[in-house]
Amino acid sequence: RGGGRTSRFPIPGRVPISERPPEAGDRSGFGHWEADGVIGAGCDLHTEVERKTRFLMAGIVPGRTAGESVGVRLAMFSPLPAGARVGVTHDNGTEFAHHERLRDGLGMATYFADLYSSRRRGSNENRNGMIRRYLPKRCEIRMDMAKEVREIVDEINNRPHARARLPHARRAIRRRIARPTSLTKALRLQMNNGWHPYIMMNE
Repeated sequence: RGGGRTSRFPIPGRVPISERPPEAGDRSGFGHWEADGVIGAGCDLHTEVERKTRFLMAGIVPGRTAGESVGVRLAMFSPLPAGARVGVTHDNGTEFAHHERLRDGLGMATYFADLYSSRRRGSNENRNGMIRRYLPKRCEIRMDMAKEVREIVDEINNRPHARARLPHARRAIRRRIARPTSLTKALRLQMNNGWHPYIMMNE
């Protein structure tokens, strides 16, 4: 009863969060992410949050297997340069059992939080709470909602403290007038010590 997604299934190659480098823990280093999921009716939503900037990425997972989950994550991280995907911290859900594919394919370090210690991944928990304002529990998530999910992510990245004004706020998402900044430009700003935490990414 302590958590529906926590399992005693042994995750191969599991590295505890205590071995995560200090720059990831104190948010002084760029490129360290937190991973989690938003369970929906139908499909799930996988979320990644960069610890230093609180920048959010999300992708729709067609099923609930570890293979499908890591496939979506590879597609999310592959466009990023190595300096923007140093490592990632997970909870202990079985959907992260194939985390080694991130390490072997992209060179990312992978870590796992202690059981029942969601506070150790506070950035992701916070952003998932914001997503729930647009996609409440038991809300249907479908593969054809990719555009809608991008709008929600952009809204959160630009106004991280925005609250839903309607019970189903995803019906009233406002379109941003500001032109999205390319990921390349965003990373260049980071290297110049001018990274802004809520820069939007192109599709």
